[in-house]
Amino acid sequence: MVDCKTERTKDVFRIGEIVGYCKCGCEQSIIYKKYHKYNGIPKYIYGHQNIGRYCSQETRIKISQSETGIKKGKAWNKGLTKSTDKRVAKYADKLKNCNHLRTGCHLTEETKKKISQANKGKYFTENHKKHIGDSHRGLPSPFKGIKRSLEFRKKVGESLKGRNAWNKGIPISQAQKDALSKMYKDRNLLYKTKMRISQSLLKHYSNIKQDERISSLYERIRKYYKYRQWRSDVFKRDNFTCQECGDDRGGNLNAHHIESFISIIQKHEIITINQAIECEALWNINNGITLCKTCHITKDERE
Repeated sequence: MVDCKTERTKDVFRIGEIVGYCKCGCEQSIIYKKYHKYNGIPKYIYGHQNIGRYCSQETRIKISQSETGIKKGKAWNKGLTKSTDKRVAKYADKLKNCNHLRTGCHLTEETKKKISQANKGKYFTENHKKHIGDSHRGLPSPFKGIKRSLEFRKKVGESLKGRNAWNKGIPISQAQKDALSKMYKDRNLLYKTKMRISQSLLKHYSNIKQDERISSLYERIRKYYKYRQWRSDVFKRDNFTCQECGDDRGGNLNAHHIESFISIIQKHEIITINQAIECEALWNINNGITLCKTCHITKDERE
């Protein structure tokens, strides 16, 4: 074993024999090849010599401009395929056998930290972002059809807790609303999804106080068209006149439940608007009477 230096060496080693290790710290072995006899044994595995080095933007531009055989703004392999060009086919086979580019490989925490530190302070320009967006437009999502495990989804949920949505407070245009409406129209949800939505809503409403829920139900019933129709029918039957004092001024009349509105709801155990619609006692005209505002207050106080 010798120290890897780029010096000429005599034909001491056999081809395929390990002659040293890469100096970048990856601990990969350097294998002796035929051309090392003339060019010397390298210190690094090909491509590892620039690991950890920082290049300024100016240097990158110079490297880019110095590339021979490449026209500015056009890649050498543009329009070429594996079937038409040998170089493309050879490069594709090389990538298949390249361990660090295999899909599904997991990076170590140390490698992730190095990548993170190397990318700190780097930002994409608006032009670069636009190019990326244009290149991905119309392509199917790479995650489409992939089913995530429950454990994975829980981890994602916990990591997003406490974060505000990126679009919070941003108004949506009418065109976006129409597009969303069109996308979700006639979409058939699975029974499991419906149940999940229902449970999440129940959990949300269970946190609201009982008094607030009841008061909101009363308001919804009073705003419902059937209640307005019942009120109108009571006024017409009583000829728009208070049945206590004979007042017939417009805007001063109220439709009063003889059996109180609240007692009917409590008696029939009404907790939803649908149950209120189906309850006949609420909409019975014989249970209503026309009163002016003053008489209505007096009657409520007596009861």
